[in-house]
Formats: sequence, C-alpha cells, structure tokens
Amino acid sequence: MTQSPPRRILMVGDSHVHALQAALREAPPPAGIRIDALRIRSERIPGVTTEEAAAEAATLGEGDLVVAALRGNKGAIMGMIQHPRPFTVLLPQDDTAPDPALEVIPHRLLAQAFDDGMTREHGLQIRALASAGPARCLCLMGPAPKRDADHILRAADSMFRARGIETAGVSPAPLRLRLWQIEQDTLARFCAAEGLAFLPCPPGTRDAEGFLRREFWAPDATHANAAYGQRVIDQVLAWGGLAAAGPESGPESGPGSGPEPGPEPGPDPGPPGPPAQGG
Repeated sequence: MTQSPPRRILMVGDSHVHALQAALREAPPPAGIRIDALRIRSERIPGVTTEEAAAEAATLGEGDLVVAALRGNKGAIMGMIQHPRPFTVLLPQDDTAPDPALEVIPHRLLAQAFDDGMTREHGLQIRALASAGPARCLCLMGPAPKRDADHILRAADSMFRARGIETAGVSPAPLRLRLWQIEQDTLARFCAAEGLAFLPCPPGTRDAEGFLRREFWAPDATHANAAYGQRVIDQVLAWGGLAAAGPESGPESGPGSGPEPGPEPGPDPGPPGPPAQGG
C-alpha cells in the first residue's frame, strides 16, 4: 500500500529562524511530518530570497503550514544601546509614573513607527508567503529580550559594537522589554487585519518579569537557542493538530504575553546557520 505523503511545515524567517534550525538538527520531527526552516538572506548572511521562499510555499497543500518568523529584532536595533538622551515609553497598561529623569516618548508615536515599518518591510514578505498557495499561514512572536546587561555587552555582535555599545552602554532592561512588546503588538495587529494566526512565546520561556529565561539563551546578545526552538516547534505542531503539545507549563506571568492564537531598518543581526530540514 502506498504511504500518504508527509504533512509539511515550512518555516521562513530572519535571524530568529536559527533557533528553529538548531532544534531540527538536534531532534527530528514526528514521523510523517516534514519540516523545512529557511533563512531569508540579508546583506551579511546568506539564505533564500522572499520570492524563493514563496515559491517553496506554493508547493504546500491545504493540510500544510507556512510559519513566518519574520519579526523580533527591530526593538533591539532601536533600543539596545543607551541613547545620549535617556528616554522611556509607557505602555497603555502601565500604572506607574515614569522616572522624572527620563524623557517620555509617546507610545502612539513608537507604535505608529513600528506599524509603518511593518507595512513597508516584513508585512510584504508575510503576505507573499500567505498568498503563495493553499497552506495555512501563521506568524511567530519573537523571543523576549534578555535582562542581563553585562551579558549583552560581552556578547554584542559587530553591528552593535560599531554603533558604540561599548562606550554608551546597554539601555535599561525595562525599556528594552517595552520596545519588544510594542513590536510584538504591531505583529499581532497585522495578523488580525490579515486574518492570520499569531502565536505568542511558548509557555514557560519567560521569567516572572517577562524576559527570556536563561536556559533559552543563545550565546549572543539577542537570540534564543535550540531548546527554545524546540518549544516553538512543539507549539506549532500542537496548533496545527499534528502532534501533542510540548512540556506543560503554567501561563506566563510577565507583561506582554501576547494574545491567544487567532484566525527590520538596518540588518537583522544573528549568527549564520545553514537551512535545516527534518522528516
């Protein structure tokens, strides 16, 4: 008897796709499921073009999934390095007064800047992937920032060093977390408007304050590791009804856990990694 073809999942992303590639190199997906993880190329890192990724997405069927990991480092690029005029931004849910020594940037201005960037950049890529064929498409929330400024300073890549992080220092952790949340809210709004699913960070990957837990850190300043990638893969499989959910964990207690699943200027820094395939 001829076996039915494996269900396919195509994951496409910028630097945050490396955690998914690393997870696939360490552990294959469940039997009967094929997962490919493609890196969109940038000025510094090789990979595929958006057009090539969309052409691959067009080969998937109705029972398959296209997963976009195309957002997550804009907030880091904007706010990783301490600005000469220290500033903060208040989220709508904040109920505490800001430090009077900090200049307050209105939330609506930053949110609009992220929304405009989404429309010009990753939004076009996501639309290309979602419209390429009959497969369902969902978007992933990027991993939360790392709290430890000393680690970030030691591990900052050449882009941040060229921009003066060693002299200026690292921005306060609360500001970095807020910028990350504004960026993720932008992606959630975009997905809602496009009728696409949006997956928040996997449960158990953030600490009580909302930062990425240390066991999920990659060695660099901004990215997650293979263990995080495996949590994401388990989450995607469960969402698609292709496998049981991963390790159980309670709900996130930190701010900005993201909504329930529903119907970048400058290069995106990240360690190079070859495309990975499983299944």
